[in-house]
Amino acid sequence: MKALKSKIKKTDLLIRTRKAQLDQESQKLTVIRNHKISQLAQLKQFQESYMNGVSSLNIERQSGDRLKLSTLERSVDYSKSQWYQCLREVKELELQEKAQISQVLVAQRNLKSMEKMQEGYLTNLQSEVSKSEQKSLDEMTVLNFSKRRD
Repeated sequence: MKALKSKIKKTDLLIRTRKAQLDQESQKLTVIRNHKISQLAQLKQFQESYMNGVSSLNIERQSGDRLKLSTLERSVDYSKSQWYQCLREVKELELQEKAQISQVLVAQRNLKSMEKMQEGYLTNLQSEVSKSEQKSLDEMTVLNFSKRRD
């Protein structure tokens, strides 16, 4: 019985550690997702900037006055490069998110296995306690019966 109590204490400590690990991995996932959301918003801004620049550039090309043409072309190129860079960052964040989801799932499995192990130990302890109580009751009954007999 002492061995089971010792195992339960050890698994309790491991469960707390595994819960902390799961919380930490979940927090990392949340940070990645929040960063991804902000990058997606920025991606949309760069896309709109690029589209507006292309529209302005096309209007400027159709007009007779081409003084601003080179400035607009550089502006459109800059918007395009920012848009592409942001898109690459979003793709990288998606890969990180996928990897972190795997880490969270591993942490969840580890926690569940420890909880299941502790459940088994608790069931065994309860069974031993019941057997011990029944044995004590049986001994008391035998003692009482033998006293009455005498």
